[in-house]
Amino acid sequence: MIKQCDSSYLEGIFNKTSPPRFHYLTQLMLEQLPNLKHMQVLVEFPSLNLQEMPSLEELWTTTSGLEIGEEEEGVQYCFPVLSTLFIGNCPKLNVKPNFPQSLEQLRLVKSNEQLISPDGSSSRQFHPHVDESSSSCGTLAEIHLKKLKLEEMTASSTGWELLPQLSKLETLEIRLCNDLRELPESMHSLKFLQRLHIDVCSTLDVLPEWLGELRSLQELSIVRTPMIASLPQSTKNLTSLVELKVVGWVNLSQLPDAIQHLSSLQVLSLEGCGELSMLPDWIGQLSALRLLRIDRCTALQSLPHSIKCLTDLRSLSITGCPGLAQRYKKEVGDDWHLVSHIPHVMCY
Repeated sequence: MIKQCDSSYLEGIFNKTSPPRFHYLTQLMLEQLPNLKHMQVLVEFPSLNLQEMPSLEELWTTTSGLEIGEEEEGVQYCFPVLSTLFIGNCPKLNVKPNFPQSLEQLRLVKSNEQLISPDGSSSRQFHPHVDESSSSCGTLAEIHLKKLKLEEMTASSTGWELLPQLSKLETLEIRLCNDLRELPESMHSLKFLQRLHIDVCSTLDVLPEWLGELRSLQELSIVRTPMIASLPQSTKNLTSLVELKVVGWVNLSQLPDAIQHLSSLQVLSLEGCGELSMLPDWIGQLSALRLLRIDRCTALQSLPHSIKCLTDLRSLSITGCPGLAQRYKKEVGDDWHLVSHIPHVMCY
């Protein structure tokens, strides 16, 4: 990791006429380099991490910007095996001419929204010596991106229309996008999406009915979105869903009925739902459930008797719920007999 180093020294390392060749490097992490403007290297490592570089304007993925590169060696690809790219607080950065074809995971934090525009970046002009049909470079729509994580991005200017073109996307995480009022409709075409995590999006007030069209979804996590109070009825169509995490839904008064139809659900987490006063009897129909976690649901005073029907339940965790925890305390709780069949019961 290179951090808080003299940027003039780094300009000498990452200059455009003689890029370094780190033959044995597996990961490059650069942090807090406020004056570095351009970066180009010839490497074969799988992970690149760039953080706190507000002046960085260009990351070249080919040697098309090099005079010496073209004359002596021809155009080369700077990151031929790069699979993971993290760009944090680099608001001016453009990737030129395109993202590496090998890229599978992209994380953007407080960065240039144009990086995920439909063209893949704010600048997509190939150098005359670069073959645009090459398989080693492409826009985000052309590469097989599997994981996209967006943090502290401006939702109104983010290129959501690109999402339908990310046909291989398996994981989408949206965090701290506090101007996000609704999930972009373009998401509903992500037919292979397996994991959707939404965290701290304070203005998001409703989940769309098309959520149920994400039939490949296995994990759904909606965390610290205080305006959300329910799930759409179409959630019942998520028959592949294995894990559901509901955290910080301060206005949730009852468990959404759609959950009872999630026949594959194995993990259910209810945390920080202070208005939730009861669990419905149908929770006993979740026959695949193996872990039930209840935390800081202070209005919840008891569990339904149907919890005895959850014969595959292996773990019950009750924390931050004083009344509830006392009721199901091992051996001594008034309703311990209802949960005594569960191998691991934690109440405190």
